[in-house]
Amino acid sequence: MKILFLIMLLVGSAAMLGREILQIGEGRRAGQNEVTLYRRFRRRAKGLFLLIVLYILAAYYDEIAAWGHFGWRDMILFTGGIFIILIWALILAGRDLKETALEVTAERQRLTMEAFLDITEEIERRKAQDQDSPPEE
Repeated sequence: MKILFLIMLLVGSAAMLGREILQIGEGRRAGQNEVTLYRRFRRRAKGLFLLIVLYILAAYYDEIAAWGHFGWRDMILFTGGIFIILIWALILAGRDLKETALEVTAERQRLTMEAFLDITEEIERRKAQDQDSPPEE
């Protein structure tokens, strides 16, 4: 069961990385900043790698401990290492969420300003039409 879940995790990770590569290509064609696209890809790839390592260490905890002849002190250090990897993955996820939220907010503000400018132009155009038309009697 552990091997099956690991295979599913690897296939899902490969699919996610493939999607990220496609998004980088779309972003480059759309003229987005390549640096932010590559940083996001790198951060997500690191996160996936850390999740895979975390799963392997947690799933095979007993086997690794038996293979390494761990005593109580080694088990505490091993568990601490697992927690450090977990915190690192959570920090990467938090950074990605923050960057995504900032991008969405910037896009929403841009769309709002475009709509506002279109409305302002339409109001000005209608005012000009009203001034050009003869007064009604």
